[in-house]
Amino acid sequence: MTPKEYKDQLIGQYTEFKAAQNGRANSDFQKQGEQFAQSLGQLDFPTKRHEEWKYTTLDRVLKKWPKPVFKSAPIDHFWLAQNGISGIQTVKVILANGILDRFDKLPAGVTLEAYSLGNQVEVAPTDATDIFENINRAFAVDSIKIKVAANTVVPIPIKIVNVLDATHEAVFAQRNVEIEVGKNAEVTFIERQITKGPNTSLANGLTHIKVDNNAQVKHLVLQNDGDNASQVNRTYVDQNRDSVYSNYVFSLSGEVIRNNLRISLNAENTVGNMYGLYLLDGKEHVDNHTVVDHRLPNCESNELYKGVLNGYSTGVFNGKIFVRQDAQKTNAYQQNRNLLISDHATINTKPQLEIWADDVKCSHGCTVGQLDEEQLFYLRSRGIDTNSARALMIYAFASEIVEKQPVEALKEYLFNAISKKLAFNLE
Repeated sequence: MTPKEYKDQLIGQYTEFKAAQNGRANSDFQKQGEQFAQSLGQLDFPTKRHEEWKYTTLDRVLKKWPKPVFKSAPIDHFWLAQNGISGIQTVKVILANGILDRFDKLPAGVTLEAYSLGNQVEVAPTDATDIFENINRAFAVDSIKIKVAANTVVPIPIKIVNVLDATHEAVFAQRNVEIEVGKNAEVTFIERQITKGPNTSLANGLTHIKVDNNAQVKHLVLQNDGDNASQVNRTYVDQNRDSVYSNYVFSLSGEVIRNNLRISLNAENTVGNMYGLYLLDGKEHVDNHTVVDHRLPNCESNELYKGVLNGYSTGVFNGKIFVRQDAQKTNAYQQNRNLLISDHATINTKPQLEIWADDVKCSHGCTVGQLDEEQLFYLRSRGIDTNSARALMIYAFASEIVEKQPVEALKEYLFNAISKKLAFNLE
């Protein structure tokens, strides 16, 4: 099945989707979705002829015809616990196929609204030219909004887990999340996708985050799903004065992953941080597209993405920094570093700067290399076997990103995942 044939199938399935919503089909939420469904006929899935998708295609996923999910699915919470991350205390918000399933008691100052709970959730604007965003809004059964009130310090992370059920067939699920963090608030979010079942899954996520004055938000994204699980994620962040937003994305497994992250620094003295680590093997593919938009003076952005690529895997990094004419005194740093541990692995990297201001400090760059043979020989000369020496070097390369993330209990999980993925003993 070609992408065009798949799109035609989606358009034909919208009538079935709408009927499955029963009495909710006439709600404002679904009426908005219908408008996006009508626009699909004028849009196409991107191909490698599109500059922003030059090195990435979802053809191998779409040809398996993942079916849009019309309803939630029962969650085996014992299975979920077994596949969870032990030793971390969190407030859990569980979604099933993108639909709210349950959530823990929320800390004081935190509220959750969901369309499935009868709320009329106001959904942020969608890019009318992006087919994945239009599909998200057309086929979204649910939307949730998490609000953190002003002056609230949330003591433990809020963990958003989306469980896809691919037990019986290939599935295509939409996730729509809004987050608003009030003035002077502090909060950490952990976001994770996990698929049950052997069939293909495609998760289409859309997240909007608003960070008010002097608020601090830490946002961790863990992508450690099955071999047949793919994701397309878009995260939009709007920051106000004196705020700090830090994003940490760990792509440890999955068939095809596309991450789009855009941070807009809309007021003075804002800081945006972006850190990423991708570990690829086999024929896995991860594409990270980032944009930082410096709009006003005295702002700072820091970006560091690292990749370890094995097998026949492919990686993409495309980072853009915009410094507007009014954004004097900007300090922007961007770096992408890659370690190829297979002769067949490929990385395509493109750091970019566009500067219209004249009083700025900006730097960007990328590196691609292999394990240093002299360092490897040095470790072996000290009695360390080859596999352990390689493990130590990869550990040292990856640890910089792992150490930057703020949840101490996650470090063991991440280092164990690195060890398992690369079949090395890091102990």
